[in-house]
Amino acid sequence: MGNLKVLCDAVPFCFGPVSKIVSVSDHLHALGADMDLLAFGTSKELGEKAGIFNVVDCNSEDAYDLEKYKCLFEGADVFVTVMNPIAAKFALEAKVPVVYIDSLFWMWDSVPKEFSGIDKYFVQNFFNSKEALANYPFLKNVEFVGPIIDDSLKIQEKKEDFVLVNFGGMESALIQVGINSNYPFVVGGLIIEELEKSGQKAFICGNDKVLKKLMKGRKLKNIIVGGRSHKEFLELLRRTKLLITTPGLTTTFEAFHYNAPVVFLPPENYSQFLNLKIFRQNDVANDSFHWMDLYKGLDIVPGEDEKGGVDKVLSCIKRFESSKEDKAKFSKFISTVLSKKKSSLAKQKKYYNSLGASSSKKIANYIYKKFSRGDRK
Repeated sequence: MGNLKVLCDAVPFCFGPVSKIVSVSDHLHALGADMDLLAFGTSKELGEKAGIFNVVDCNSEDAYDLEKYKCLFEGADVFVTVMNPIAAKFALEAKVPVVYIDSLFWMWDSVPKEFSGIDKYFVQNFFNSKEALANYPFLKNVEFVGPIIDDSLKIQEKKEDFVLVNFGGMESALIQVGINSNYPFVVGGLIIEELEKSGQKAFICGNDKVLKKLMKGRKLKNIIVGGRSHKEFLELLRRTKLLITTPGLTTTFEAFHYNAPVVFLPPENYSQFLNLKIFRQNDVANDSFHWMDLYKGLDIVPGEDEKGGVDKVLSCIKRFESSKEDKAKFSKFISTVLSKKKSSLAKQKKYYNSLGASSSKKIANYIYKKFSRGDRK
């Protein structure tokens, strides 16, 4: 039997989904699997930097584009996707086994009934994910797992004197930076100002294309700005004395694992809005700035229509951009967290451990063992 042939995919929604497929695929690569990655937008950027895939330029949220690569589906032993229902349904129609990885199961307002045919549905444990399963009795082969992160690096206890700022991928089908959101330019600009005042050495990471626009016309001394591979980012994360980040799940769980004190920026999208609410409810986001702090009466709840939730967040960003008073409050917040001498890590680690063991290797082992045995029907 030849090498296991895995067709991979991650919905191009910021960097969270593609970070998960990279973390799982690192283990599959080590086991000897051959992997193609359907990639577009943010998924393509991080997927190419991983160096473990044959990257195929395909908008896997578009059925017409998927049809052009039907031969890749038919030649694969298994299709593994992170939160792309369109591509998953295409694979099921092509009679290809599907492994579906979902970190936002708790948030959805619906799940396609066609997913009853999925071989394995991995759900990252968070908030009320297990309770949400009762809404979908047709789902079979669901397995709840701990944080889907890359935990392969050594945890560094003695941290180094630099700050790491993370904006993640920033873009998705509903959020286009410079078109309907100026989040990184406004928030990023204010953070840079405070970092320059403090003289603090810092690295700013995220979507390379967006960060280049942020840096246009700027000359910085102690601040290094640019996109990095997932592994390069984690190398900085495990060493930093302080992470300032948008409230995405993957980076947050990685920070909790690597004992990096976390400061949360205001959300740039719908899921981050909910994430930060939940982090606060669990007392692991004492240093955080939420749009709810500025705009009273504002709220988003799990199960809310995604576009409606995104529109609420975008309206906050636009309102913030035009308010000197709100921006001054944020700048003061950043100044305060930069001057803090101590951060408590105990609550972060306890909460992280409560979610279960990191599961990227577990998922990879399932895929390799199941589909290397000729189980495909």
